[in-house]
Amino acid sequence: MFRFRLKELMQQKAMTLGQVAVASGLSPRTIKALCRDIVSGRTRLSTLECLADALGVSLCELVEYTSGRAGKRPSKKEEREQ
Repeated sequence: MFRFRLKELMQQKAMTLGQVAVASGLSPRTIKALCRDIVSGRTRLSTLECLADALGVSLCELVEYTSGRAGKRPSKKEEREQ
């Protein structure tokens, strides 16, 4: 699973949601959802590239790999594997 570090990076760069929206060309609603790790369906690579460019970071800095499902309890299978 992946976790978006958008909120953390915005704080580090002292950027507001509105500033990121203007700099990236994305809607504030999209940015707000990504800040909360709420993603319906798939997030396009082009969206992440716009955000990374707006924040002056690489995609690797914006997206973090996590071993579990974002925001959810591990499944029984995942618990057994640990």
